[in-house]
Amino acid sequence: MWARVAGVIGLRGPDIEKRDALRGYQVVFKDADRPIIRPHTGLPVLFVDDGKAKVDRHVFGFSRRFSSFNARDDKLEEGKLWMGMFGKAGHHGVAPVSYILEWSEFSGEKLPYRIERADGAAMCVPSLVGRYWEAKDTRAVALVTITPNPFVARFHDRMIGQLDDQHVDVWLHPEDHTKAELRACLKAPSNDDLVAIPIQADVGSAKFSDTSALEATGKPLTWKDIKGAS
Repeated sequence: MWARVAGVIGLRGPDIEKRDALRGYQVVFKDADRPIIRPHTGLPVLFVDDGKAKVDRHVFGFSRRFSSFNARDDKLEEGKLWMGMFGKAGHHGVAPVSYILEWSEFSGEKLPYRIERADGAAMCVPSLVGRYWEAKDTRAVALVTITPNPFVARFHDRMIGQLDDQHVDVWLHPEDHTKAELRACLKAPSNDDLVAIPIQADVGSAKFSDTSALEATGKPLTWKDIKGAS
């Protein structure tokens, strides 16, 4: 059952408006209400093309032939796929994500959780973008993952990166920055910036538009709650 939510994220359209860094680009995020986004389904991604900020639908992952929906930060300069994109103009994007789904049994019971920002705004996830292998006229995206902060480490051994507002523009214009400056964007948020919300146990089998499976079954857990759990 744990594997059923591997790589699953979600997006609530109104959360995008809560982030100054995203709202400031004055672009329209179409099809932004995506409750359950699994690998090889679509999501809107912000990127720069010919000097202009744009938003387009991207397939989550570059190919069905191999795992390609996450780009590890420690493989960005040596991975055969990622090294041709990291630091290259036109290949950096920012994916708005409201939450990630993870299982944990730190409470003594194996449960799924929505991990999201405590302020309810969308995460600005650093991404690499390009062409989908099986359809070159289709855009694809991989989310950059990093070493987790202690909060997320209670759920998983990796986490998606989350850009501060001041780093969004840096990440979107890699040609203007050194790789060291780009890597400086890939830092984990504070533990207190996140909450974990227990949700329905059958979320793993939910359809992509099924918001009922994401309904809370308990109160949001803060870092204070989680670090005190056995």
